[in-house]
Order: sequence, then C-alpha cells, then structure tokens
Amino acid sequence: MTEKPTLAHRMPSWLPEDVWRQWLSAGVIKTHIERVGGLSLQTWINQRMSAGRPVPHRKRQSKGGYSKFATVYRPVDIVACARADGMPLSPSRSSGAGWARYVSEDADTAESRLAAAKEELQNVQERINELFALERVAVSAPVEMQMLAPFVHAEKTIINASSPKESIVGQSGVYFLIENDTIVYVGQSVNVAARIGQHAREKKFDRVSMLPCPHSRLDIVEGFYINFFNPKLNRDCNGRLHAPVSAACLAVPLSAIRMAPSFAVAAP
Repeated sequence: MTEKPTLAHRMPSWLPEDVWRQWLSAGVIKTHIERVGGLSLQTWINQRMSAGRPVPHRKRQSKGGYSKFATVYRPVDIVACARADGMPLSPSRSSGAGWARYVSEDADTAESRLAAAKEELQNVQERINELFALERVAVSAPVEMQMLAPFVHAEKTIINASSPKESIVGQSGVYFLIENDTIVYVGQSVNVAARIGQHAREKKFDRVSMLPCPHSRLDIVEGFYINFFNPKLNRDCNGRLHAPVSAACLAVPLSAIRMAPSFAVAAP
C-alpha cells in the first residue's frame, strides 16, 4: 500500500505547472527535479521503496523497452514525500528558467539568513560586553594600593619572565610588548594570544610578557602599568599617553612604587 503525503501540495516556483500533476517516468521528472537532499531522484525513490515507504506511483503500458509496463510518478507526490522526509529539492540545471528561479530564490534565502546571523552575532557581542562591563570596577575614584598589590611587579621581573610571542596562551590578562629588553607597549585582552597576533602585524617587538588578571581588574592593572612605565607605543602622534585609568586615580599606588623602586615581588 502506497503512502499518502501529509504535507500541503505546494508547487515549487521553479517547477513547470503543466507537469505538476502529470504521471511521468522518473527519467522525465529528473529533467525537472534532479536531486532530493544529497541523492539523485532515482536513488531516493529506491531507498523509500526499500524502507517500505514508496512514493505514490502507477504502472502504465510501456511504449517500448524490455518491460511491458513502466512505473510512473507525479511531481506533486514526489515533492510532498520529500518535504515529509525533510529533504530539500534541487531542480535540474538543464531546466532553464526553472534553474534560474531556483538559484535566485536560494541566493535571497542565503542573504536573509546571513543578515539574521549577523544581527544575532551583534546581539551576542553586545551582551558579552554588558557582562564584562558589570564585572569591571568603575574607576572614577582613587585606587587604593591593596587593589593593585597582587598584580604589581618590577620591570626587570616582567622582562625576565617574557617569552617569544608565539608561546603566549589565550587567556585574560595584561600583556607587555618588549623590544631590546624595554617595555614598549602595555595592553589588555580577554584573549591575549589573539591580541598579540594582531600586534605582530602592526608593532615592532621581539618578546612578550603576560600577567594573568581577572576581568574586574583589567582596566586598573593596565592603567597602572601604562602610567608607571610610560611606554612609547602607548602614546599617540601628539605624544599624549592613553590609559583606561588616569594617573590622578592611581596617585597613591604610583607614589608608593616610585618611592620604593626596589620593592620585592614574585615573578608574574
């Protein structure tokens, strides 16, 4: 007993209306519907037959060939069964206008999906930024030394702990670009390895040191080191130093460290 399609019989726009309900051989239908999913039309028909779920068909008198009867199908039934299987239909490239309409519609669908994906990605990124912002400390008041103490290290210690840029791992922290044993740039990132890769195309440096740091302290720690080391690549073309936290907010720890340049610290 053949299976009755349960989906609405809606004709694809690229299929000629005059063949929609005609009983035709699979070979003739293939000139309009070439593939079902990733399968050729005949292979898909055979698989359904083997699974006991045949596409509705008839036997009619053959006009020639080895058999007296030929199996015929209707495009309307093939489309309905394919949709029931969740299989996309592809028109034959030789179908002319039908193939052109299919390609045009497929391009429109892909474009709309891409636009939706970009919008969703933007929404996700905005949400990530919001979460990071919530974790950050609002730095508008003076920063106390105890907030920075676990992250304060001498310049020599930072340089001695440096390594080739290729060995940096992708974790959150403050990083130091070093050239000829001098810190030339201080930055921060939630993925230091990726950020270093970007700098490698823009800045000149030979080694990198990294100080792991939670999101909530990135601005404070980066701001401290920029104001303390005064790296040349953290200045703009007019010589202005750019840091996420002003020197005024960091006055207490900056003064304490400058008064004790040989303070004892552990390696980063």
